[in-house]
Amino acid sequence: MTDFLKKNIDERRDSFDVFDTDLDLAWENIDKRLNGGKKSGKVVPMWGWTGKVARVAAAVTLLLAASITFMWNGAGSSKSQPTLSMVSPEMAETEQYYAMMISEKMNEIEANGQWVDKEVVEDMLALDQAYTELQTDLADNVDNEEVIHAMIVNYKIKLDILDRILAQIKEAKNGAGRKESSL
Repeated sequence: MTDFLKKNIDERRDSFDVFDTDLDLAWENIDKRLNGGKKSGKVVPMWGWTGKVARVAAAVTLLLAASITFMWNGAGSSKSQPTLSMVSPEMAETEQYYAMMISEKMNEIEANGQWVDKEVVEDMLALDQAYTELQTDLADNVDNEEVIHAMIVNYKIKLDILDRILAQIKEAKNGAGRKESSL
């Protein structure tokens, strides 16, 4: 059917092209009707100062939407870092335990109103950086026992550091309490 239609159109193409349209002339006629035959060289803005406000509002809205999208997608990362919970349910429980213990100990340190030495903070940041590198290694091979073990050791080192800080805080409090009682 389509071949028959195509053949007929090709054979009778000349009879279809009866009218030649001059597009420039057509637009000129449209312009004359709209402007009453006068050509205007000046463009008058429709909104005045409200147009500027609308453009600024549109730009702010666009930036806001882009930033929300950026934050919603995990700060622009194309994929999330793998965690121990992706390995097995047991590792998920282990990771949850260590994260909870670290959080509790950090809260306890903050509750005591103690400042942590700069060196200790740098050590904790180095451990965080090492953990991020271990996550990258885990992404390459999820079944790598050495990486999984290193991630758990990283958690244990953090807990050990926090335990030492808490022990020093308690020792300082006990020392201060003994001095007060002996006076």
